[in-house]
Amino acid sequence: DFYYCDSTGWRTAKLVDYFGFCNDSKFYNIVEFGETKYACRTDRSWKKLSTTETKIGLCTPTNYGVIDSVKQGELYDQYFCDSTGWRAAKLVDYAGKCDDSKFYKTIDFGTVSYACRTDSSWTQLSTTETKIGVCSPKNRGAIDSINSIIYVCDTTDWKVATIYDIFECSSAKINSTVKFKDNTYGCNDDLQWTPVTDTTKALGYCTSKNYGTIKKYSSTDFICDTEWRKATQNDLIGLCNDSTE
Repeated sequence: DFYYCDSTGWRTAKLVDYFGFCNDSKFYNIVEFGETKYACRTDRSWKKLSTTETKIGLCTPTNYGVIDSVKQGELYDQYFCDSTGWRAAKLVDYAGKCDDSKFYKTIDFGTVSYACRTDSSWTQLSTTETKIGVCSPKNRGAIDSINSIIYVCDTTDWKVATIYDIFECSSAKINSTVKFKDNTYGCNDDLQWTPVTDTTKALGYCTSKNYGTIKKYSSTDFICDTEWRKATQNDLIGLCNDSTE
């Protein structure tokens, strides 16, 4: 124990006996008294350093805007220094405001990844974006896959791709066939991809040019009705109504 001699005699020494009063000339000074560290605060008092301050120092006007971190197990807690002192850092402290100069930019904050969206907000990446990146004007039309699911970068986001996103059906490609998701499709006269089945192989494609046509396949009558289907009695002989009574 330390003792201080004053007009009353010996008494237990106080921090102020060693370092004097906390005043303007001592603001933010750190002293050690016993086994404890103290800092001279702007309210003119000596106060113990917090656990955070012990690890990363004081937050003072000279380091306003600084971000520092404190290790907690395998992770790090991030702190931001402003006029209130050290506080838990926010994404905007680390990445800045989301504006048009940062649109589609991604950043890791803690254990989470975020992207700057066109509505000027930082938003957590979706599961799809985490795996294949953010869909932006720079990669619009790009195609990627996750677990055999094919995605295309559309005007706003990744969407599950259709056959039209992968293959073009044009006048130059009529009657050509492609493989898509383990099925075979053919480009018909309507410039539509149509599944190639035994029926279409035998009867041809059902298109606007042969809508209503009836053909026989494997002893069964089929009618073209957006696709080949088995013809009904009404398809074959017409409706029974006033005109056919």
